[in-house]
Amino acid sequence: MNEDALAEIQTKYPRVKVITIGEAEFVIRAPKRHEYKAFRAKGMNPDTRADATEDLARLLVVHCRGVTGAEARLKFDELLDEWPGLCESKDVSIAIEQFVGMKADDQGKGSASTSPSSAAGPARSPTA
Repeated sequence: MNEDALAEIQTKYPRVKVITIGEAEFVIRAPKRHEYKAFRAKGMNPDTRADATEDLARLLVVHCRGVTGAEARLKFDELLDEWPGLCESKDVSIAIEQFVGMKADDQGKGSASTSPSSAAGPARSPTA
C-alpha cells in the first residue's frame, strides 16, 4: 500500500494498522468502545465465542485488495475463504491489543497507528 492511499484512509480513521501476511494485505481501524465491548461479550458466550474475533476483524477492515468501505469487507471475506485462520493470526491480535491499550508498541501503550513517525523505532532513554 502506498503512502498516499494510507494517508487518505487516515483522514477518516486516524488510528489504522496495515497488516501484511503472505500475499494478504489489508488495513484495520481501531475499534470504538462499544464495538470492543460487544466483542468481549461475544467472546464470553459459548454459543458465539468461535465467531467473535472474525466478526470484530471484519468490522474493522477499511481497505483490502485495493478497495475500501463495504467492498473491502467482501474482499476480506475472500481472503478468509483462502486463509480461514487469518483473523487469529499474531499480527491481527497484536494490532487489536495495541488499539485497545492492552499491549504497548513503539509509540506507547495503545498507539497502533501506521505513520511515518512509527517507523523511527522505540525512543531511547538519554541515559542509555
